[in-house]
Amino acid sequence: MKSAKLCVLTLIIPLLPVGIPPATAAQRDPLAEGFRVPPDAAKPFTWWHWVDGNVTREGITRDLESMKRVGLQGCYLFDIGGFFPAGPMKFMDDEYLGMLAHTVAEAARLGLKFGIHNCDGWSESGGPWITPEMSMKVLTHSAVEVNGGGTVETPLPVPDHKLGFYRDIAVLAFPRPAGGRVNGPGSETELSGDPGPAALNRLADGDPATVVKFPAAGPRPNRIDIILKEPQTVRSMAIHHFGPYGTEKNVEAWLEVAEDGTHYHRGRPLDCDRWECLRDSTLWAVFRNP
Repeated sequence: MKSAKLCVLTLIIPLLPVGIPPATAAQRDPLAEGFRVPPDAAKPFTWWHWVDGNVTREGITRDLESMKRVGLQGCYLFDIGGFFPAGPMKFMDDEYLGMLAHTVAEAARLGLKFGIHNCDGWSESGGPWITPEMSMKVLTHSAVEVNGGGTVETPLPVPDHKLGFYRDIAVLAFPRPAGGRVNGPGSETELSGDPGPAALNRLADGDPATVVKFPAAGPRPNRIDIILKEPQTVRSMAIHHFGPYGTEKNVEAWLEVAEDGTHYHRGRPLDCDRWECLRDSTLWAVFRNP
């Protein structure tokens, strides 16, 4: 009996999936995927202030690393001053340029884009190379009262100015308006209220360098009584904050008048936005005839 040879064939068939799942919506829609994982070109920049020369290499690195961590594309550097005690660094000195080089290197290390404002400050024309003669100007003035009707020779006080720069433009003479000023040297205007007559009188001395700080408003508002010695028509009223000019918060203020010194009636509201000295309080300015 001859033995039979058994031949076994093994057929290997690759298993095919029954069905291919459809692509997700994000895969089908590049716009949706771009919102889910924004590309670098769509990431925002931030405005980055160096304030009053208070800058360190360590602080620069930590700021830039935090920008990268929260998903920013980069930043614009803006050097500003006048808000806090000044630090040792000055705009465009050797230390400043060294800090700037460090910033550029750190931004490149982190893959951040870096831009820089074209000057020091808000005006877009500042820098140590701009002398006072070349800088932007503001008109300023001073005044002196004299007796007319003849030739008068008297020195005029030099107006307030900055950086030792001042130039005369014109001298104007005109009759004093009826009634004159109700404040300033020689006036008999009295002030009372918060924070007391002695301090408030500095507000009406005609000197813009003297200031008064008001307490924060509590249950009642801060109040100033302006007491005139005789009935007068008040044509205008100017109130100046001594600032830094950084506050944007408006302050509610009203002008009230009492002809008998007792019964007040409210007039118009005063526009008191950007008052650094009164940013947390309310002011009533009152004209009254005793």
